[in-house]
Amino acid sequence: MIKKVRIDHLKPGIFVHDFNCGFNSSYLLANQALIKDIKIIDHLRSFGIKEVYIDTDKGDDISDARPEIEAKLGTDKGLRQLASEEPVSIRNVPLKEELLVAQNIKNQAVNVIQNAIKSVNEGKPLETAEAYDLIAKMEKSVTRNRDALVLLARIRKKDEYTLMHSISVGAYVLNFCNFYKVPHKRTLSLAIGALFHDIGKTKIPLSILNKPGKLEEAEFAEMKRHALYSAEVLQSATDLPEEAYDMGLHHHERYDGSGYPHGLKGDEIKTGSQLCAIADVFDAITSDRCYRNGMGRVEGLRKLYEWSE
Repeated sequence: MIKKVRIDHLKPGIFVHDFNCGFNSSYLLANQALIKDIKIIDHLRSFGIKEVYIDTDKGDDISDARPEIEAKLGTDKGLRQLASEEPVSIRNVPLKEELLVAQNIKNQAVNVIQNAIKSVNEGKPLETAEAYDLIAKMEKSVTRNRDALVLLARIRKKDEYTLMHSISVGAYVLNFCNFYKVPHKRTLSLAIGALFHDIGKTKIPLSILNKPGKLEEAEFAEMKRHALYSAEVLQSATDLPEEAYDMGLHHHERYDGSGYPHGLKGDEIKTGSQLCAIADVFDAITSDRCYRNGMGRVEGLRKLYEWSE
């Protein structure tokens, strides 16, 4: 039987069926494993994993663990409650109509990101003028119809993930801002931070960035440095607000303190970085990658809710 268990209850002899960490799955050295000693448990904890699914047919049981179906029903109940509290969204422009405009915006966004990558690779400071022009157009698009730009940004090839991911995260953050009526000036600050949150990946070797298999620990350590690299690049740019810089540096921090690079906890993580983290993880787990296929968007929402508990 498959059961859901908190990592603190793991012990040698238990077989882990699912590590329950899609956002970090590329960094683990196995998809499933028999727990042989506590070092493995400590390794899992270092990834910020709080709960896993175990298979009692392949290893020891934990009597008070919840069966998988019971755990998922509880998650679905919580999601339905949240959905019922959400106000009806007003779409000022039909999706079909806005898609035509959003396609041009997507094309411009691709050029902006490619130009930014080119500047970084040439050792030049990041230019922001065309990025601000892009963000203004993206903001108007999600205000007219929240779905068009997001849907287009999700149409990508597996080898386009790094490029299109930045555009998707920017669109998601703009939708957050639109939903919560964030003032225009701050919306621009948050959106440009989201757009460039992963710019530091330009300094990660392609052999690591596009590796089709699991990353070794040394490779994962280098991958984590992209947050520091993003901060360095954003610090060199002109006309960028501090919050945008913070989003590049801290979008992998986690509310329970298990993130990186500084292990910030709770309200130590600024709002922009929290929003960016949510958008970053959701797009990552629902996107096809060179080493795995993404989960569906509904399952992605279920995982986000489950990991937040």
